[in-house]
Amino acid sequence: MFGVVEYRQEKYDYRRVGSQKSFEDIEICFEGKIYNQDGFNFLHDLYHQFKTDMFRKIDGVFNIVIYDKREEKLYIARDRVGQQPLYLYKGVNSFAFSNRLKDFYTIPTFTKTINRAALVSFLQYGYVLESDSIFEEVYKVKSGHFVEYDLKDRTFEQKQYWCLDEYYKKQKFDFSETEIIDSVEEILHRSVAKRLDLTRPIAVSLSGGFDSSTLATILSQQSSSPINTFTIGFNESKLDEAPYAKVLAKYL
Repeated sequence: MFGVVEYRQEKYDYRRVGSQKSFEDIEICFEGKIYNQDGFNFLHDLYHQFKTDMFRKIDGVFNIVIYDKREEKLYIARDRVGQQPLYLYKGVNSFAFSNRLKDFYTIPTFTKTINRAALVSFLQYGYVLESDSIFEEVYKVKSGHFVEYDLKDRTFEQKQYWCLDEYYKKQKFDFSETEIIDSVEEILHRSVAKRLDLTRPIAVSLSGGFDSSTLATILSQQSSSPINTFTIGFNESKLDEAPYAKVLAKYL
């Protein structure tokens, strides 16, 4: 997914590449997967019914860009937890978005100037914090956010549409242990099912711990054919979980 707006005097030229569809009133660029629905027509109808509130209605892993031809605005959204990367570049006479940094190299005004603050965070934490990137003038769209960019005024604003903290602030429930176990099991099965693609071979990176063992078990229950599991072992016995993974793999 890549798009760029280039300005010459008082006019602009908007170009994009990737999976897209043009309607009479809007254009949509999309990358990823939507679990609760799918297709460009679905996104088109959502936009007309809810405008930018549409992003609250979508459950999936995605980058979505909507160009409103009448308002002359771009709406650039990243999924709830930011599984898909999405970058913005703001130059003197251009504005661009992409899921890959190297796409910006094709823009004549783009320079690979290192963002020193981002470099410090990378050396400290092992990754670059939102909303920085390793390059100056390039920003990450935050997870659970969308950007509204006005092509006429050359201004953009980042807005949040989803936040995990809201769920922690909800009123706490008082369930029995059995009810909690049943509820968590139902949620896990439902979460795995909506991400399962039975048209492709299924494989699990199985460490032998609780997380991967639970996932492998649920997948084996939902798949009509045996699933593949892969494990990395270590010579150091204290670090090696391969024996536990082997027991579960044989059981499944």
